[in-house]
Amino acid sequence: MFYRISATFSLMGTCWRVLRKDKEILFFPLLSSIICLSILFAFGYHFSAENRISELRNNEVLSIVVGISLLYSITFIVALFNVGVIACANIRLQGGNPGVGDGFKAMFSSLLSVMGWVIIVTTVGVVLNLIAKRSKNLGRFIADLLGTAWEIASFFVLPLIVIEKISPLSALKDSSSKIKDTWGEHLTSNFSFGIIFFVCAIPGIVVLYFGIAKINYIVIGIAIAFFILLALVNSTLETIFRVVLYYYVYHNFVHDEFNEKALEECYASKNGPNDPGTGLPRTSPGFTR
Repeated sequence: MFYRISATFSLMGTCWRVLRKDKEILFFPLLSSIICLSILFAFGYHFSAENRISELRNNEVLSIVVGISLLYSITFIVALFNVGVIACANIRLQGGNPGVGDGFKAMFSSLLSVMGWVIIVTTVGVVLNLIAKRSKNLGRFIADLLGTAWEIASFFVLPLIVIEKISPLSALKDSSSKIKDTWGEHLTSNFSFGIIFFVCAIPGIVVLYFGIAKINYIVIGIAIAFFILLALVNSTLETIFRVVLYYYVYHNFVHDEFNEKALEECYASKNGPNDPGTGLPRTSPGFTR
């Protein structure tokens, strides 16, 4: 297990080098964050009036509709801009030089598929929330368990939608079938990413502590900006990693910059370490082996 964590650290370092070549990829999570905050602000401002708050509290149907609408909107924006990151990472891994325009082109062409996928994601989120509220601690435990399983099963959905251009349901079916061979491996990858970014966040935590202690708003602002930048980089690197792992699993392709042994540790198929398994066609346009 610890070697697998170490392997993911190595892969993340390589993803970082890919990001340094195409820093403009950060534009997508940045714009996504700005739009999401704007949506939250708009919802909050609209319902901040006393009569509207009372209306929400007294009208259960309205509160559910508003909650689901907000959930769908935020999830859709995040997923759509992740498509831009995936498209740019895909072009870079094929040896191209992506630009922001390439990401937006992929976002536009995948718009309907992303909308469909987000409907599925939102439905699952609502169901899990209902389960969590049913029986307090037990319901929350079951919802967390099912939520983790769902996150793992849908790991490859967006890369499949963007790169293979298949429907959301087909992508989910294919992704979940791949994960059956490697249950738990992606938890290790995500865990590793979380550890290293927690370590990177420690200086920001220290700065924020002193800023609060000294009531220095400039220092507090610097710390918050650092956390935002760190979160954007983390999100982008995880998406790049997902694309790299997708190509290894579905096309048995490893880019020259990446360590094939490390990828094997992150995705060890039941069919053997050098055979990620069967699924979509084993060849990928733009790649030569």
